[in-house]
Amino acid sequence: TSAGESASVSGRTGRTVAPAAAAAAEVPVVVVSERGRLVRVPLTEVLYLKAELKYVTLRTLKHTYVLDESLSDLEVRLGERFLRVHRNALVARRAVRALERRVMAGDGDDDGGETWAVRMAPVDEWLAVSRRQVAAVREALASADA
Repeated sequence: TSAGESASVSGRTGRTVAPAAAAAAEVPVVVVSERGRLVRVPLTEVLYLKAELKYVTLRTLKHTYVLDESLSDLEVRLGERFLRVHRNALVARRAVRALERRVMAGDGDDDGGETWAVRMAPVDEWLAVSRRQVAAVREALASADA
């Protein structure tokens, strides 16, 4: 066994699948291709996904990956853990720390100016929130407090 495989198994019980390994296998992941290799990124590490031109950027605390998949398809696959905040962005509900009016740089056909935005922790980055999504973001933040 490799070091990666043995790390997910607790103890040497002689069983082929230890309970810890079974639990680890159930953690949902997004598989990304990076420099010719496949990387399994646990959903718990994903902070946000943002569409830029024909690709989607997946952001974690330590890495940024580029996916060749539509944001709409990812939204369906990722489910309730992620919230659509703009036509070009999905955010992990657990990573949203604030919603406020901010001056943001222009984004494509947008001229910039003051708009609603969410602060993503722990990277302290701000993502624009479209007017039609403000109510849903407010509701998500309020329900996180409950």
